[in-house]
Amino acid sequence: MMRFQIYSTSLTKGSRLSQ
Repeated sequence: MMRFQIYSTSLTKGSRLSQ
């Protein structure tokens, strides 16, 4: 579960940076 949260956060951060 923790791993999924980190992965989700990483995705969101990457998306935010991209935008």
